[in-house]
Amino acid sequence: MTEQCRLCLSDLVSRKFKAREMMIGHRDLFQYHECGNCLSLNLDDNIDKSALARYYGPGYYSFDANQSSSLKKFLISQRDRAIAGRFTPLGTALAWAKPDQEMSLMRSYGLARDAAILDVGCGAGHFLNRLADIGYTNLLGIDPFIPSDMRSTGGVPILRREVSELDGRFDLVMFNHSLEHVEAPRDVLASASRLLTPNGQCVVRIPTVSSTAWDEYGVDWVQLDAPRHVSLPSRDGMRIAGKAAGMSLERTVDDSSAFQFWASEQYRRDIPLSDPQVFTGMFSKTEMGRFKQRASELNAQSRGDQSAFVFKRDHVV
Repeated sequence: MTEQCRLCLSDLVSRKFKAREMMIGHRDLFQYHECGNCLSLNLDDNIDKSALARYYGPGYYSFDANQSSSLKKFLISQRDRAIAGRFTPLGTALAWAKPDQEMSLMRSYGLARDAAILDVGCGAGHFLNRLADIGYTNLLGIDPFIPSDMRSTGGVPILRREVSELDGRFDLVMFNHSLEHVEAPRDVLASASRLLTPNGQCVVRIPTVSSTAWDEYGVDWVQLDAPRHVSLPSRDGMRIAGKAAGMSLERTVDDSSAFQFWASEQYRRDIPLSDPQVFTGMFSKTEMGRFKQRASELNAQSRGDQSAFVFKRDHVV
């Protein structure tokens, strides 16, 4: 076991607790501690890599290359193009009815279509496919857990690499809900910083304990996600880790959703995400509407349970 904070390296511990595996529903218990310095959460248990398959498995969502039907992919494409500024009546309507924070963030980075973009922990490359579809041409994904080097269904190269093993320079390095899975996030961020162009950006989209959902639900908070999430940063912990990696935090954008509430409510009732009840409508449309509205309000207050941390290179590490 380790009790050092993976974000700020402090040995101070404010409290310890046990959290259950609830996505699959094994209900195995894992010990976490809250850092007494930055308040980030850290998994204390050392899990052998050979045992991790029990908690990911062959059907884990990020490695499923065919998640969506052809119709759904078409509709997503139309929406993405509208968000990127290529308006059509259908795309505009979809962007208004079902906005997508991830693609909206991409537009805010102000990148040219030939900008070099790296997606770390990209799985099968779903988001890279979406970027290729709206015109980005210099894309690369890496993921140490894919069987071998491959191409996404959209033709984007994906390498079986750790970020520390990569060379090159990138205008944008993205971690889309992947950094919380690594043992040494500070080292990974330092490797990402090394790859940035002088004006490059590193964007970490990640759950954060500096949120109302963590305060209210505690170990039943769905995004604690034991044991897959090894560290869950506070906002201060994320800033400290980025600074140690040679980057300055430019801004944060909360992009949490109703998921933080309805899924956490299920965990409180001992219902895992894999349970068939998840797909039969446990909550009414009115309840789901309230969850969605509350998520929007918390995002505006920087109290959502996930955020995009936008860093810029500070100095050469």
